[in-house]
This record gives sequence, C-alpha cells and structure tokens, in this order.
Amino acid sequence: MSEPNTREMTVDQLVELAGETIIGTGSGLKSQKAQAEINRRLIEALNASQESTKQYSKRLECLTWVLVILTIVLVIIGVWTLIKIKM
Repeated sequence: MSEPNTREMTVDQLVELAGETIIGTGSGLKSQKAQAEINRRLIEALNASQESTKQYSKRLECLTWVLVILTIVLVIIGVWTLIKIKM
C-alpha cells in the first residue's frame, strides 16, 4: 500500500484518515502523518492571521492617535471660544 500524499489532501480527508487508523500499526503511521499535516496547516494559518493582526493593530493605533489629536483640537477651540465669549 502506497503512502498517501497528505499535503494534497483536504482537511476533511486528513481527519478521516486520522480517524480510521489504528495506532501501533502501519495505518497508525499514516494517521500520525495526517495529524502532523493538520498541525502544520494550523500553524501556517495561525502565522498568517498573526501577520494580518499586526497590520490591523498598526492601523488602529494610527487612528487612535488621530482621534487624540482631534480631541485636543476640539478642547482648544472650546476653551478659546469660552474665553472669547467672556471678554
């Protein structure tokens, strides 16, 4: 029986392969290979999401600073208007 190419299998196929094998046998080795491939794909997905999370974090930080600056401008305009009205 030939070794399955786990890199070309879908996640559902990998889960099925991992579930129908017996540990300690030849099919158990295929199961371990399938589980390792599932873990590899999970790690790749987590790394990809970590990169996009970093990008969104930088964008949110920039937008937060824009809001801080606009708030300071509004406070200055408000105080200046109050001083001007009282004069």
